[in-house]
Amino acid sequence: MAMQNVNAIVSLYADIEFPNDPVIFIKPFNKLTAKRNKNGEINDLNGFYVVMNFNLLGSMEKEIDNVINEQKDLMVLLRITKMSKDLEDQKDAFLDSFKISFDNCNKCTDAGIPYISAKKIKYVNLLEHFENISAGMYMIKILVQKENEKNKKDWFLQSFTILTIV
Repeated sequence: MAMQNVNAIVSLYADIEFPNDPVIFIKPFNKLTAKRNKNGEINDLNGFYVVMNFNLLGSMEKEIDNVINEQKDLMVLLRITKMSKDLEDQKDAFLDSFKISFDNCNKCTDAGIPYISAKKIKYVNLLEHFENISAGMYMIKILVQKENEKNKKDWFLQSFTILTIV
């Protein structure tokens, strides 16, 4: 279940150039080819960039449960999980955590409805996150929660993308 009024999009890129704003995103992809040693084990895998775009939409109705109306920051987790029917083969790793703060985002209040847009870029080298990485399908997911939620265990799966390693 996703949090209402929060749009999150996650994309993978082989490279990014930062000459100025806007950033140049190079080679979007969803498949990585691993290099293997003589035993067939993965020993080299290119790093990549995870680009997360967020749009938080307010509401004219103040009583609606909404991050912007409540003036709460949005807590974000970036995780990766190896997809498998076999529980022993499922692997999970933490990639990043951050918050989208009202003080540090592009705010717009003159569009009729208040909204915030934010972008986060994270470089990922999976060999640093998994001891023994293997070929297969991985889900890179964005989980969100309002700051100071009563139940810290309640995270919403807001967006995901699938990465295949061959």
